[in-house]
Amino acid sequence: DGDGFVSMTEVMKLKEEQRRRMRLVEQDKQKREEGDSGSKEVISSAEAKVAAEIRLLMGGGASDDLQSDDVMADQDQQMDADWVKPAGQSGDGRTSLNEKFGY
Repeated sequence: DGDGFVSMTEVMKLKEEQRRRMRLVEQDKQKREEGDSGSKEVISSAEAKVAAEIRLLMGGGASDDLQSDDVMADQDQQMDADWVKPAGQSGDGRTSLNEKFGY
């Protein structure tokens, strides 16, 4: 549409493409397991990382090896609670430039 939003049809197409790619990754993984065992672990690890990133980008949520949104939100809240204003500043976000230029 050009409006910056993804339609439900586009989401369904992306999900199907994700499933297709995951099937291909699994098929390639099985073929490699039958072949060279020396590089199997490296390839497996790389494929798992790529698959997790694809799931995350495609909106499939976090995988087991990625943190969930709830865990990340808790960490963000903890970081906010631990925040301390810089020395010599009030912590309100204003700087000397605000004063200089009258903002």
